[in-house]
Amino acid sequence: MWHDTYHAPLPPLVDAVAVRLVKAGWKMTAREVVYWGDRAIAAMSIAIFLASLVLLYLTAARLFDARLAALILAMWGGAVAGMAVTASTKNKGSRRTNCTCCSSR
Repeated sequence: MWHDTYHAPLPPLVDAVAVRLVKAGWKMTAREVVYWGDRAIAAMSIAIFLASLVLLYLTAARLFDARLAALILAMWGGAVAGMAVTASTKNKGSRRTNCTCCSSR
């Protein structure tokens, strides 16, 4: 894993930008299930992922050709989406999480 992007200070700074955009929604009511800051961070993560797919396509198209770049993009996007589905169904029914800070032992 790349230590300069996986560890601080980049992720907290990106999260701070996302949370700052929804500053008006910081107060949470009893009817809300998901905090607005969490929604903003998830939306920012999706936006960054989609931007990385665009950069992947542009780089692959420049190195190879547009058809191969589209194939690479489809394979990479499908692989990442498949990993997310596998991770979400892997621990279905259990209380264990993949997070190291709050996983049950």
